[in-house]
Order: sequence, then C-alpha cells, then structure tokens
Amino acid sequence: MIQAEDYVYSKSAVARMMNIASFLVVRVEKWANCAFVIIKGKRPRFWKKFDFLLHFADWRRSQSKELVVDRLMPDVFAVINEKKKSKYVVKIKPDAIVCTCEDYKNQVKFLGKPGVCKHGYAVLKSLGVNKLSEYIKDNIYQQALENFNKEKSTSLKIERSDAYSFKVESNGNTYYSDLRPDFIKCSCKDSRNVQKFCIHGYAVLSYLGFNGNQQIKNYKLDFEWIVKDYELEEEAKQLNQAMNDEGEELDRLRAEREAIEAARLTEEQDAMDCLFTAQSW
Repeated sequence: MIQAEDYVYSKSAVARMMNIASFLVVRVEKWANCAFVIIKGKRPRFWKKFDFLLHFADWRRSQSKELVVDRLMPDVFAVINEKKKSKYVVKIKPDAIVCTCEDYKNQVKFLGKPGVCKHGYAVLKSLGVNKLSEYIKDNIYQQALENFNKEKSTSLKIERSDAYSFKVESNGNTYYSDLRPDFIKCSCKDSRNVQKFCIHGYAVLSYLGFNGNQQIKNYKLDFEWIVKDYELEEEAKQLNQAMNDEGEELDRLRAEREAIEAARLTEEQDAMDCLFTAQSW
C-alpha cells in the first residue's frame, strides 16, 4: 500500500533516476529541505526535492507516449492502454485535468492538490501542450472546446431563413441560430445564456465562408456586409423572378394571340371550302 511519505520520494524513483535496480536502493527519507538517500555499496547522499518532483512528472509524461486518446465530448476523453487493455476517462477543466485512475486520486490525496497522471499527460499532448502550467496559462481549455466545435460543425446541415436567421440540423435535432454583431445566438443550451459560439454557431460561420483562426474576428468586421449582401441577393432574386414572371406572361399572351389568329384563319379557310363546294354554286 502506498504511503504519503514515499509517494514521490520512493526507492523506485531513485532507481529510475540513477538507472539502477530497485533492490540497490536501501533507504529514502524526506527531510525538511532535501531527501536523504542510501544506495548499497555507495556513500549516503542528499538529494534536492525538486529533482524528485521533476522526475515525478517526467516519468508520467514518458509513460503517456504509449497511450491512445479518443475524444468523446468537448471536455471528455477516453485514454486507452492497448497493451494492458485498460481505459480511463479524463475530463478537462479550466485549471485541472481530472482522471478516474488511482494515480490521480493518490495525487489529490497525498499532494493535497490536483496533479496530472499519465492519462492526463496523454490528453495534454493531444491538445498541443506538455505541462499543466502551459495549459492553464495559455487558456487551452477554451481553445480545446472551440476547436472541437469547429471540427464537428462542418458536418451539420444549414438552411438560411432570412438575413439574420438560420436553421441547423444536428443529430436529429433542429436548432435556430440568429446573427448578432458580436456573436451568433443559438437556441441550444451551450449559448442560451452566454455570448459565445457553440457548435451550431461555428457551422453558420463556415456556411458564411468564415474559416481559420481569424474567423470570429472577420465575422464581426463583416457583419453589416453579411446582412446587406443577403438583402441585395434577395432583391436581385425577386427582380429576376418578376422579370421571369413578366416574360412568361408575355409568352402566354403571345401564344394566346397566335392561337386565336390560327383559329380565325382556319375558320376562314373552312368557309371558303364550304362556299366552293356548295350545291347552289
């Protein structure tokens, strides 16, 4: 059973740091300002606590390389060890990477604060960072949610109702999105009470032709043109339709006139034929 005093400052940690067998490590004691280590056949030595803490993270980071990450939801991942046939669920938060494994629970228990297990490091790597401090500093949590929405939004079906309104089909459900100067308001729960872009909002952005890292900025700059262009297009469509309707009406009247003229000529010809064949003639 793991004890608090040897969770970080363990014999196995010393063995890995020195690249020796674990049975050669006789004793490891955590002192106030350092760690006291005795190796079989060598003189006792004092070791910096920082070295143990650094190894604690590096060891888990190296173990994460063999893991496979599968994203289940915007903030939930499944981390799979194919060799051991094991799977753990990792949830990302703005300031933590929470896992269901025993190591993460022990870190909370023995270190008194959330840490990062090997499954958490696998998720961090999939998000493009190596350390929890980088994840927090660069606000990767929000970026991760936005990137997920961007990726998934491309498969949604979009239908534009008017200059401001869109209907978005997603997983058999229908959501209604409205253009606003600074964001896209949606009927889904993700953006109902806050001004942020949900997956349906990103789908509308893509539909309008806004892509890449600057898509939201470009949308805000071009908002008025988005509305005006649509209104101009609709006016042009209505004008073309009116012209087409007028042309169809002229064609109909011309056809009627030609039919009447043809009927008159037929009647006159019939009358002439009748006249020349009459018995009285």
